Amino acid sequence: MAFVQIMEFEMESAEAVRLLEEYAEEGKGVSYARRAILGHDRNRPGTIIQIIFFDSAEEAELNNELEITQRGGEEFAARALDVQFTDVDVITDITICYHYLLRLPSQVILLFFFFEFLDEVL
Repeated sequence: MAFVQIMEFEMESAEAVRLLEEYAEEGKGVSYARRAILGHDRNRPGTIIQIIFFDSAEEAELNNELEITQRGGEEFAARALDVQFTDVDVITDITICYHYLLRLPSQVILLFFFFEFLDEVL
């Protein structure tokens, strides 16, 4: 079952982006994290929302044990304030609308559906 970890914390946006980009670069081929989204809460200035996607909760646990995650976590803890975690077991993942694809060349549309298919298979 897919797993998502949502983190809310206080930090400057540029610093949060820098830390995530460094982790992504160092974690290539090592990290179990599959995707990350970083944004700021419109209703709470200074609050960053980070969403990390994993194939399973077990892989998230394995990821936490990696040296790169331990190092990144130490640096993150030294800079982030008021960190809150929400751990989510994904029940379903549905793409709602493909209408934007109609404006793209047919080759791009085929590639999109090919990668969607690969995502389902893998």
